[in-house]
Amino acid sequence: MPTPLAPRSRLFVRATVACVLLTACGRSREDPHPGAALGEAANIEAFIAAAAVPPAVASGTVTVGPVSSNGPVPANAGSVTQGLRAGFRSCYNAALLGAPAVAGDVVLSAVVGPTGEVTSAQTLKSAGVPEPLSDCLLRKLRNVQFDSPGPAGVTVTVPVTLAPAR
Repeated sequence: MPTPLAPRSRLFVRATVACVLLTACGRSREDPHPGAALGEAANIEAFIAAAAVPPAVASGTVTVGPVSSNGPVPANAGSVTQGLRAGFRSCYNAALLGAPAVAGDVVLSAVVGPTGEVTSAQTLKSAGVPEPLSDCLLRKLRNVQFDSPGPAGVTVTVPVTLAPAR
């Protein structure tokens, strides 16, 4: 997303664009009748104003948890899954750009090995969430590190709710 220009930079851009457009329209900077270019100047201002407005950004709310498990829940499971919110939100916001009405619930499952690494992950349930979005959420989940759950490992279940921002 482009960042807005500083006031001095905007002034420079205005001057440069005005010079280029007026020259391209057959007027020089030394035009003895600068009032004739007022129509072009108004268009230049509208162009600059439109260019300075950042594009709309899709935004959604992501709620994660609580985590459940088929054995002892890793000690840091809550903080790990809450840490996933930012990554999940980036997946969701990207999906909202293509389909602004996307919303729903996803239940993800991750097999956590004895050392806390995620050895596999899958979607257990998906309501209203397209597969590419579920896949993005799974990629984020596969890259986290839990505390060791013990020598046998565990399977954790992570519910995720996705809702457009209001």
